Amino acid sequence: MTTLADDAEIERLLATTTVTPPRQPLAGRHGEMLGRESGSSLEFQEFRQYVPGDDVRRVDWAAYARTQTLMVRRFRDEISPTAEVVVDASRSMTTQGGVKAELARRLAAFLTQAFARLGERPRLIAHGAAATVDGAGADPLARLDALTFDGAESLDGLLDRGGVLLRRNAFRIVISDLMFRHDPGRFARRVFGDANAGVLIQPLAAWEADPTPLGGRRLIDAERNEAADLRIDAGRIAEYRTRLERLRRDSAAACRRYRTVFVPVIAEDGLTEICRGPLTEAGLLRMKAEG
Repeated sequence: MTTLADDAEIERLLATTTVTPPRQPLAGRHGEMLGRESGSSLEFQEFRQYVPGDDVRRVDWAAYARTQTLMVRRFRDEISPTAEVVVDASRSMTTQGGVKAELARRLAAFLTQAFARLGERPRLIAHGAAATVDGAGADPLARLDALTFDGAESLDGLLDRGGVLLRRNAFRIVISDLMFRHDPGRFARRVFGDANAGVLIQPLAAWEADPTPLGGRRLIDAERNEAADLRIDAGRIAEYRTRLERLRRDSAAACRRYRTVFVPVIAEDGLTEICRGPLTEAGLLRMKAEG
């Protein structure tokens, strides 16, 4: 069995592609990923407008006296964020033959290595039932190899009970099929509200993105283990398409509010095509200049 450390396709991508934060406008100047040598948290960088939840000790009262606008001081490490890669390891990711789980595993392996080559120590976060990953350990590939996509709880549920700890001001990438009941606006706020910027990647299997009639079927909720007998006909598919379109539209709108890019992808397209296509178009990746 090939391990992620021996994955030739990932190695080719690392040689030809680099990761970069998307060019989303922030309240002030948008910093680059500068790595661990970018400077101390005491190194002043800029001002930005106060938003609820900011530390009031950072408010510049002299600026407020001049402008009647609350401004807070920002420092270098708040502008050059830590990278976090969050993988949805719930059971819904294993549907349709596990193509979503396999893509998520390999995409996370590529991204963590790409960030590491920029001098970062990216945090990898994933929670299954039998194996979990949470932190910036020395061997993320081995931990991804061992990751089981068997979580009975959705990513939204984990957030509800505080099972996922996210670092403030991180540049956050979340990989999830979003196939669980949730409010896209609330979900985006909880996942990206305290992030510097981010990318929400939604991998779906080809049939999930573009279903065809199957006749009568017994469907199993992968996370709740509940069964329902349904006839998957043209009418059902039309209803599903409407809900999926609304989910994607609402997710994209919610992400924009939090300096985040929403990127739907088809898992069967493969890692290279997805990286060089939609993820490059979204600004997460760029091709390296020829030697």
